[in-house]
Amino acid sequence: MRTATCVILLLMAAIACAGPLPAPVVGPAVPPAPAAGSGFQDRPDAAFGGGCYLVVWQDGADGFGEDANIMAARLSPDGDPLDSTPIIVCAAPRPQRCPRVAWSGEANAFLVIWEDQQSGPAFDIYASRIAPDGKVLDTGGFPIARSKDRSQIQPDVTARSGGFVVVWMEYWTYPVWGIFGARVAADGGVPDPKGVALRKKDPGKDPEDRVMPRDQRGYLFPRVASRNGRIWMSCIDQPGGNGLSCVELTAEGPLAVTGPATQAIFGFSGPRGYGLTIDSDGRPFGTGTTNHERGMVHERVHHGIFYEPRERPGGGTSLALRNNMPWHSRGRTFPGFASAAAFDGKYFWVVYGFGYQPGWSPTRKTTSDIVAFRVDPARPLKALDVRETVGDDGTGVGSITIADSPDWESRPEVAEGPAGRLLVVYHSDRGPDDCRIEARLIETRPAGRTR
Repeated sequence: MRTATCVILLLMAAIACAGPLPAPVVGPAVPPAPAAGSGFQDRPDAAFGGGCYLVVWQDGADGFGEDANIMAARLSPDGDPLDSTPIIVCAAPRPQRCPRVAWSGEANAFLVIWEDQQSGPAFDIYASRIAPDGKVLDTGGFPIARSKDRSQIQPDVTARSGGFVVVWMEYWTYPVWGIFGARVAADGGVPDPKGVALRKKDPGKDPEDRVMPRDQRGYLFPRVASRNGRIWMSCIDQPGGNGLSCVELTAEGPLAVTGPATQAIFGFSGPRGYGLTIDSDGRPFGTGTTNHERGMVHERVHHGIFYEPRERPGGGTSLALRNNMPWHSRGRTFPGFASAAAFDGKYFWVVYGFGYQPGWSPTRKTTSDIVAFRVDPARPLKALDVRETVGDDGTGVGSITIADSPDWESRPEVAEGPAGRLLVVYHSDRGPDDCRIEARLIETRPAGRTR
């Protein structure tokens, strides 16, 4: 009896001590480089390593990236700018677009990658290493994938044993896209100069590919992430709608697919609207959004699916994360706002741009904010922060607001920093010829320090 009483008391004490989930501290918006380049900055990304964050973006004339160049800037672990002017990564003739960045401790450098038309007319994948002190180690960049008649676009990058792995989508048999990849060594060498096919369909053998109504077919928009010696790659799988598929890649030796994800959490998304991260147990987490009609309102809904093959020998059952996670769901929402995923050591984070029109009047100004919520990876999966929706503007009670100025804020990406910190970067459109990249430090488990 005494033992049972002690157990009950300990459980009650644990529950009492648990308390509410600590609210994160959202830092002020800062420009990565105060004296930034042109008036149109877009497509940001960020990574942490070598004691600093590196933020990258395309800096060009308009939202299509015509004549854009690749810029970068460093921030301290506290989110403070370290470079007054941007680092010029590549300013070659013709456009450079859609940069991504990753850190490798073995290389002691960041690798910035992008799609580049300097060799024209097709787009190629280029890269450049940047040291923690901001020095560009490969001036103008070097090619990772290049072809005279096939475009390689939408690349992504993560650390791998010996350096990095880069993935991209490529016309491999017109008009079918495939996903290809290549290793990049710590010294900048490319052991796979022709690329390695990771996911592809053959229109001659897959009749459904020939009759698809869309021009873009096959596998699209890859994302790659690594942690604890494991690498996962997700992509949109067509035909089959906008479903995401996920595979594991080799972490050492020749680049190859080792098999499908044994455990994965996915969201569903528009073509460019999802992120990928990995938790401490090695499980990949992807997130995205879809639009649903609710009466006369377009409602933004997050979906999550957890696959556990051991639950069904034939390939796994699906468990809905939560069919409807509403915030800002009153009022008209708009499609096409990318989401990002991160892991803070305890919780998954879903961060995404949310466009909406407050109230029901068509004359009211539309806007876009950056919002977030956390997901508990313990089974059953539990979404935190989002509890209910109130007010004409659909404000989510309990959801995390990252940025909600009158400006149009969208396209967030998240860098996982030191324990308990994330850096969110996004595009802030303030008006014609005034589009800037901003960054905010998020302390996910604040311990007495606030900004």
